[in-house]
Amino acid sequence: MSDIDIINHGFVEIGEKTITSLTGGQTRQAIAAVKYPTTRKALLTELNWRFATHTQQLARLAETPANTDYLYAYALPSNPEFLKVQRLNPNGDYVIEGITLLSNETTLLMTYTADVDESVMPPYFTHLLGLRMGSEMAMPITRNVKKRKAAEENYDKYLPIARHADSSQQPNRDVADQPFIDCRN
Repeated sequence: MSDIDIINHGFVEIGEKTITSLTGGQTRQAIAAVKYPTTRKALLTELNWRFATHTQQLARLAETPANTDYLYAYALPSNPEFLKVQRLNPNGDYVIEGITLLSNETTLLMTYTADVDESVMPPYFTHLLGLRMGSEMAMPITRNVKKRKAAEENYDKYLPIARHADSSQQPNRDVADQPFIDCRN
């Protein structure tokens, strides 16, 4: 599925005609071109989507951080582009400054949300993104509050379905440590 397909899903959601490209001088095309990249990245970072999760050993940089609270600087992943930290191993104190991650750990393995291409997005996510695009474009294009509200409601209804579909992409894990139950014995 392409960006145009996802955007058109949003247009259909609000009762608008579809487009064939993001250029051409139409107001609808200009609004979609502005809204799509940020809406896409925002939705990718709202949850830890399994399809957008990557793990990578971070490359330690030679320079010493200017921030004296940390000993080491690491380059954030760029292929695929880093959007959000999910986990670090070892799990220690860190801060992100610009395009570097600062830490006192000598090595870091990062699990992160990546800016993935539409071609790897599963149908539940592209459908959700299309619904989100409809809610984002409703007011600037239609100036109709009812259409925006209806699009937002459809998005809100489908979000738990998409979350469930994504969470089932890995097996359930048993809880290994149960301190509240163990203390009863």
